[in-house]
Amino acid sequence: MSDSSPFSTDTSPTSVNLARSSRSWTQAESAAGFILRYLSPMKSLLMEILPAEADTDRALKRLLTHLVSAGFGQKHNGNLRQFVAMAIRSCVKSHFAESKTPLPEAVQHQLASVGNDSDRWRGLWRDCLLQRAWRALERLEHQDLSRPLFELLWITEHEGDLPTADLIRRVAEKTQIEVPVGRVVPLLAEARMLFAQFLADEVAETLQNPDVGAVHAEIAFLQLETYYDGVPL
Repeated sequence: MSDSSPFSTDTSPTSVNLARSSRSWTQAESAAGFILRYLSPMKSLLMEILPAEADTDRALKRLLTHLVSAGFGQKHNGNLRQFVAMAIRSCVKSHFAESKTPLPEAVQHQLASVGNDSDRWRGLWRDCLLQRAWRALERLEHQDLSRPLFELLWITEHEGDLPTADLIRRVAEKTQIEVPVGRVVPLLAEARMLFAQFLADEVAETLQNPDVGAVHAEIAFLQLETYYDGVPL
């Protein structure tokens, strides 16, 4: 998803289109540039396997250098999450091979657990997509500061269902905007809708064939369904 919001400040969707983004990761013009979006979960996982930050940085540099020269190649395995997991395993093995050091048994066990569907990798990947969706909503809020969509939803999600007066006060503390009581519910509903759409777009762009069924399945696998509760699809 691009860094600019696809929504204007006066137009909002009435439902979420799970397959709105039809651009697959395999179509990215720059493989290395695209993969940088997901640097955070990649580095987090590598640092658990290669605790020395210098080793982690070298492994990441090796991966990015390869992508610059070869792109994603032909090893497309359905989705980017799986591709990156495979690339991380390859980077770690190359790191030890380059230094002519036997692969430690502990690292072997860690690599075995870094499967495409491992809970740890799924959690890191999930967090990354959520962070990107939150940033997209925050950028949209900055287009019209009188509509604090990001702050309303962020506070609600992270501080619980506050009484309306408390929610208005918390938003005002962060934005200096006092939302009229009558606008809280519709703005919050709009924020939920937009966030769900941004999240669906993020998921879609990590899939090779981002149709509705594939996006829905990945949302379920990443345990993101809660963000679609009560949101019309």
